Amino acid sequence: LKQRPPQWPSFDYADNSSTVESLWQLAGPDATLLALIVEAYPARVTWAEKINFAKDKRVHIVLLSSGDALAKSLGATTAADLPKFYLYVKGQELPLFSSEAKITWPQIREKIAERLIAVGIERMAPSAVTAPPVVQQTEQTITASWNQFEVQLLDLTSAMYYILKEEIPRRQLIEGENMTALKLWIHMLKKYAPGTVPIRRLFYRIDEWLSQTSQVSAEQWIAKVDSVQSDLGYPLPTNMTWIACRGSKPYLRGYSCGLWTLLHTITVEAFRIEQNNPSFDAAVEVIEPIHQFIYRYFSCEACGKHFHNHVEKTDKSAIRRAADSIMWLWRTHNIVNKILAKSQSEDPAFPKQQFPPASICAPCHNNDGFVESEVLNFLIAYYSDIKTDSAEWART
Repeated sequence: LKQRPPQWPSFDYADNSSTVESLWQLAGPDATLLALIVEAYPARVTWAEKINFAKDKRVHIVLLSSGDALAKSLGATTAADLPKFYLYVKGQELPLFSSEAKITWPQIREKIAERLIAVGIERMAPSAVTAPPVVQQTEQTITASWNQFEVQLLDLTSAMYYILKEEIPRRQLIEGENMTALKLWIHMLKKYAPGTVPIRRLFYRIDEWLSQTSQVSAEQWIAKVDSVQSDLGYPLPTNMTWIACRGSKPYLRGYSCGLWTLLHTITVEAFRIEQNNPSFDAAVEVIEPIHQFIYRYFSCEACGKHFHNHVEKTDKSAIRRAADSIMWLWRTHNIVNKILAKSQSEDPAFPKQQFPPASICAPCHNNDGFVESEVLNFLIAYYSDIKTDSAEWART
């Protein structure tokens, strides 16, 4: 390796203090994909990928040691499971793909190539011909404002679109318990998804289709989503745009913020519809579908496992009324915020805090902490007030 050709990339391990943000900064202005591979020495899989994509400036491949803080935060610490692979897309805080177990060189190469095709650009051929420049999202700092704390419809639809087109089809074949989880999730969205009537119709049609099958491939899933979207006039915009969830950098917040906002809005919508329904069971109808989706489909594998462990420790007999699910998710989100505060995934312009702060809900606080009756009232009002002027705000 010391005699490698000068045009080959570095085969060294990344600095053990590296963060996703610092690695993006090293990636160069043309990079749209950040591929993290955790592998023990000799890292032949990573080296092969680095050589394969050496001339494609849109892909930045990084070799991590399992002892690095970043690898530990991703849950890649067991030697028997290495190499593990995490693929980040510029503009997204969480990985688009994370391998569930040991992964091979061809599998990593295929995942990277799939993503390059998905964004509508063919991979650069390794030749001396200069490819046309690719226009990338700039990394200008975005100034925080109160507008970014509103519940915006465009954030919700962007999160739902990402779930349908990116999160769910990460599995090449959906069957068994994963299919059961998917059916629960879509069935819940059919009833409680926020937004327009066509959005509910979208989930209604997908729910009907899923009820008639026991397994579906990623290709079949994407084709069905595209077909229903087209039939209904694209109720979910195909260009994801973050408004309240836009981070101070393109790779911060975004989908993770949109997902949390969607989950909270679902619990409030369920409350609005079911608050007077004595047979409604919030643990079964709301919390379990959320649990199974996060555990089985969320691209941050470590996050999904932590969420699963948290739910498993929950006394579900205390979650019966629709209001109970609102408060359970609120407590859970504050627990997560406390854990992530000042972590490498935090956006410095939007520090994690216990929500709601006194600045926006003074009655929610007293000397002992939160006044939960006031918090419930606030959450219902807050997540019911969905701003539908997001597209206009985005153009300003």
